Amino acid sequence: MWKTWVHRAGLALLLLNPLRELAVSAPVQPLLQAPIPSGVVGLAQVWVVVLNPTEEPLNYPFLAELPGSLVVGGVARDITLRRVEATSPLKVRIAPGTFARQAYHVPLPTHPGESVEVALADAPQQRVTLRMNQASPELTDKTSPVVTESGRVTPPSGPKTLKTDFIALEFFREHFFPHEPMYFLMGWENPNVKFQLSFKYRMLNGDQERPGWLVRKVPALTNLYLGYTQTSLWDISAPSSPFYDTSYKPEFFYQWQRVNRHRWADWFTMDIQGGFQHASNGQDGDESRSMNVAYLMPTFYLGNTDQFYFRLAPRIYGYIGGMDENPDLADYYGHVQLRAMLGWADGVQLSVIGTIGNEFDHGSAQLDLTYPLFRLNGRNLAVYLDLQYFTGYGESLLDYDEYTSAFRAGFSLWR
Repeated sequence: MWKTWVHRAGLALLLLNPLRELAVSAPVQPLLQAPIPSGVVGLAQVWVVVLNPTEEPLNYPFLAELPGSLVVGGVARDITLRRVEATSPLKVRIAPGTFARQAYHVPLPTHPGESVEVALADAPQQRVTLRMNQASPELTDKTSPVVTESGRVTPPSGPKTLKTDFIALEFFREHFFPHEPMYFLMGWENPNVKFQLSFKYRMLNGDQERPGWLVRKVPALTNLYLGYTQTSLWDISAPSSPFYDTSYKPEFFYQWQRVNRHRWADWFTMDIQGGFQHASNGQDGDESRSMNVAYLMPTFYLGNTDQFYFRLAPRIYGYIGGMDENPDLADYYGHVQLRAMLGWADGVQLSVIGTIGNEFDHGSAQLDLTYPLFRLNGRNLAVYLDLQYFTGYGESLLDYDEYTSAFRAGFSLWR
């Protein structure tokens, strides 16, 4: 009988643990590890470490926010630790006998005094001590273990410096992110060079200590972004190597990541993105091309996004305003675009972007086969090999109504 009650009590604790939105079979306990520099005044960073001491793989969710406490002068107050890499997958697969860790921001008080202590709400006895010096702030950890890359636990390595020299760099890191794929490719068909740059910018300030009043009232507004994508076709084989055509695509959108937070199934997640985009080639007169669209794009992930998975993203859009200069653009770009990807998170991936024109024979397809080159040369090259094939209409805005096909090869910075 007593074994039954012990089993029930253990099950209840497992269900009540907020760090385990996903049921995990291993008895793991997250630990705070030695602090690391954050580069921002008012913020520190700590590692949240999870060890897998079992003989089976462990799926563990690193949540975007973790409840914790900050002890200043013997007085404790509740805080929220926020994951630094907010765009990284929530669930991490931990191999047997190894560990995984994620960096979290810790909000510091305005006047910390000599030291403050940080703890997770689920492990209040295990604290990290941050020792502050007015002339040269230092972070030291006297209580938490240091986990090496091999998974071994060793004593702390000593004090670390909280640098404040790179506030601007940290600001960009918190607000700028890659958006669409970025690549540089070359081929034999003219124009033989194609490259694309793309980024997004988080518009509102979500700083935990001094957030804007909009974020305080509606935290979900931190998902508002400005985006910019530029795609250029460059004819380097022609005299003077002119740019054949360039598409400029600024946009404003809302991106809600991990809508279901793995509640429906471990192998299924969903994002939603919607907004407004302008596309133009920056020309005037007869060569001017432009359009404005409003779009909605749900993205479905099937599988483990840390390993092998499938991504499907139908993009539905409508045109806003008149297109007097190019009234037949919709015949070639249509109202539906389908994006799909199949592959490994750290290996080969095949992605397809298909557009269905209003006339079914006016569509297009772009296939990209990518592979991380750091797997081949001891992790020296931080780029992907990219093999791209395009066929159909609309690769360039300038000649959207002409059929083209081209194979190009090069590298990607983001895929």
